[in-house]
Amino acid sequence: MSEVPLPPKVHRPLARQLLEWARAQGARWIICLEGLPMSQEPGQKQEQGEVWSVWGVGSTEEANAALENAGVEFLETGIVTGVAGVLLNEGRWAKYDVVALLAEARAYLPDANAAAKLVQTADQLLPEIKIDLAPLIDEAKALEQHLQTLKEQAMPVTTDAPASIYR
Repeated sequence: MSEVPLPPKVHRPLARQLLEWARAQGARWIICLEGLPMSQEPGQKQEQGEVWSVWGVGSTEEANAALENAGVEFLETGIVTGVAGVLLNEGRWAKYDVVALLAEARAYLPDANAAAKLVQTADQLLPEIKIDLAPLIDEAKALEQHLQTLKEQAMPVTTDAPASIYR
């Protein structure tokens, strides 16, 4: 939806409008793509381009069956917040298929690899649609290299300071 967090008071009205619009367009279901902050242990480092996990949550039995058939791991514990969470809830009440796909991603930087993994998983859910992931993966690699270059350039240049300025 947006890289800018929306105020909570607009989540439900927006979700309801999206659901209403999807039904009016004859869409079979809604797929939400979300990033989750990585659950890294202290001192653990993510390798460049590594995506740790993608999970799915469905609003109906049919949505959950589609996730299972596509080999998507279910989110067993936790909550889905924001517009995606409200869409899941509204879809459940309306008996409309909503799926949220959640990829573990870096919270502090854009994570194009996580985005590519989400699109790849959505592609598995929609066998009648083929999504060419090559341009997205190429962009992810270029972004990773650019971020690495910026990181190296931003490393502080320090020299050893004398133990004491008074000798």
